[in-house]
Amino acid sequence: MANPIFQPSDNSLALAMYLRQQGMPDAMIAGQLGNFAVESGAGIDPSAYNPNEEAVGIAQWTPAGG
Repeated sequence: MANPIFQPSDNSLALAMYLRQQGMPDAMIAGQLGNFAVESGAGIDPSAYNPNEEAVGIAQWTPAGG
């Protein structure tokens, strides 16, 4: 039975499908999705922005690359 509390976003489903098509194992996909959710929010928001660090995107990249 699916967890009724967690509803994956379109972004997380699209990313999971893409990574699976590239041959990534499910455990690694889960790890990637978990990391991106922590960095950009549960919906894996590509427009996420952290003004304190000027970090953007699903992995919160910074201009300095750090």
